[in-house]
Amino acid sequence: MKKIKILKTLLDCFWYISIVGTFMVTIILVFAMISQDFFKIPIDIFSEKVIPSPPETILLIILIAILLGSIFYVLFNLRKLIVLFDKCIIFENQNILLLKNIGTSFMFATILIIILIGVGNYILQKNGILKGSFPFGYIFLTAISGLFFLVLSEVFKIAKITKEENELTI
Repeated sequence: MKKIKILKTLLDCFWYISIVGTFMVTIILVFAMISQDFFKIPIDIFSEKVIPSPPETILLIILIAILLGSIFYVLFNLRKLIVLFDKCIIFENQNILLLKNIGTSFMFATILIIILIGVGNYILQKNGILKGSFPFGYIFLTAISGLFFLVLSEVFKIAKITKEENELTI
């Protein structure tokens, strides 16, 4: 159980640092978007400096915010799951649902990453830069993580059913 407490401590630290960082970035973005110079700031996309148009900038900000929201949702559910594991609550419907939510959020993040890469490539091609880069590492990592948690939720569901059947056996 010591490892679970270490994991929970690490997740809590990352969670609180992320919350504070997100709050600070949100304040900076709000003040920056009020300024007219915000839309003239070059963005580094695949190591290329590009100045996207205001609608493209807003689209990128919205997509990144949704992606960060799904990652925060993963962290939130993972923290809840670790707390339940620490209390020795293992094969319960709540854990199965948390694992399924984590897996679904990772798969949603995978789709958002693909969309972000597509938008980034579109902006580059629109500005005459033919990069054509497609970082499969991020996609692979989030997709495998999502599938892992979805499979783990199914394993927990089967284990819960097996446990209930064994408890009914005399």
